[in-house]
Amino acid sequence: IIVLGGSFAGLSAAHHFLDHVIQQLSTFEGAPRYRVILVSPSTHLYWNICAPRALVSADLIPVESAFVPIEPGFSRHPFNEFTYMQGAATAIDTSARTVTVILASEATTKHSVLQTLPYHALILATGSSAYSPLYSLHGSYEKTTAELRSFHARLETAQSVLIVGGGPSGVETAGQLATYFNRRPAPRTPKTITILSGSEQLLPKLAPGIGHKAAKKLKSLGVHVVHNIRQVGSSENPDGSTNCHLNNDMTITADVVIAATGVYPNTSYLPTSMLDEAGYIVTDPEVLRVYGHGVGERVYAIGDCASYSKNYVLDVYEAVPILMHNLCNDLLAH
Repeated sequence: IIVLGGSFAGLSAAHHFLDHVIQQLSTFEGAPRYRVILVSPSTHLYWNICAPRALVSADLIPVESAFVPIEPGFSRHPFNEFTYMQGAATAIDTSARTVTVILASEATTKHSVLQTLPYHALILATGSSAYSPLYSLHGSYEKTTAELRSFHARLETAQSVLIVGGGPSGVETAGQLATYFNRRPAPRTPKTITILSGSEQLLPKLAPGIGHKAAKKLKSLGVHVVHNIRQVGSSENPDGSTNCHLNNDMTITADVVIAATGVYPNTSYLPTSMLDEAGYIVTDPEVLRVYGHGVGERVYAIGDCASYSKNYVLDVYEAVPILMHNLCNDLLAH
């Protein structure tokens, strides 16, 4: 059983299978033995729910505390039941039922090492990535820790901060920054903080009243809230500041710019026939199976990479029991 992805969805699926499903599959005579192979480019989970707070200062959340090692959580399972592989999927062959993985330790070498893994069942849980390296992993967790530390250093001396995006990440980041740097009493240098909502209100996917309350709270903290303006480009200045070019032909210059403009699915390793127009895996929302020409049996998708998802963590926890129930039935049948 190959699980691609070592974040909330992949880890939840792997743990549930090993803790519950594998026992159900071994209750009859002659039952086959199953093994889970978890593939992830990072040895650690980034608990990025804390990202809007963690990016403000290590005083609020130490950088190391935002990352949880994966392998210790599986230490109670023997090798013949669970294997962790640090790497990233580069392709799948649904006719041969194989996954090609580039090993992470070799990913930056001149001669990359590829490994082909056969699967009996495949769980696609590769999630999504934020456009900013502060909000999600972009490879190994060491890259993200380096980005956070670098950002902390830049933020310390910055006088102005621009947050592009008025969704949950942008709103929470603005509130965390304003509370930490601008709320009195505080022995810190205040900063000019601006958030571009890109819409008529903050949190546009929620009820209007919630967005209005969020804007009122941010304004009370000294945040400049700007609606109906989007960034269309940017350029760097010699002093390290950034010019953000807007869709109203104006430019805002800020010492630090944070992109909180949403996420994109990590599905570039899959054939386009398995994806919808937005790049998400076409998934049956009721059973979480992946259907399509040539996909084959026992292929599933869960979490942010799947078309049913609204890109929030509850989508994962609500879906795991459904996926595991159907996987168990499919394995018993085949």
